[in-house]
Amino acid sequence: MKKLLTAALLSVAAANANANLVTNGSFESGLSGWSCSGADLCTASNQAAHTGSAGAYGYDNSGFATLSQTLSTIVGATYGFSFFSNAYQTAGNELRYSFSDFSGSTLVPTTTQWLQSTGTFVATSSSTLMQFFFATDPGTGTWRLDDVSVEQIAAPVPEPETYAMLLAGLGLMAGVVRRRKAQQDA
Repeated sequence: MKKLLTAALLSVAAANANANLVTNGSFESGLSGWSCSGADLCTASNQAAHTGSAGAYGYDNSGFATLSQTLSTIVGATYGFSFFSNAYQTAGNELRYSFSDFSGSTLVPTTTQWLQSTGTFVATSSSTLMQFFFATDPGTGTWRLDDVSVEQIAAPVPEPETYAMLLAGLGLMAGVVRRRKAQQDA
């Protein structure tokens, strides 16, 4: 029974480790789960779908707008991410993404074809802010974004102190077991 319970708990933990952390990454429910600020237009519609029936799109002609979502993460764990993007027109359009702030953002190549961007990051907090920054010049079109996914791909590496605590705990448990066995034998 204990083996069955342990196996069930491990399978649930493994399934959760590979689950998409992004709420509504396909934008099928509009911008539910997302925050958008500073945009002249920021919405979701079938005009921007890579897959499914909707995708996000928007423009901002006066600087960078931000589309963001806060993810629940585990400090030290490694996460893989991917998303698809394209620009309705390429001139003057810029899209960046970040898992911290604008100063640490990465520029996405500008293309009118759907482009998949992928990468990894290590969480430094129990909540990680995922942000997309987009800017356009007047009359140059919109940015489109769809199929955003973030999944845990590696557990955090335990600190040496964690191993010491584990060994101390195992030693303590071994002592308790020996004491009980000695009391039963007496």
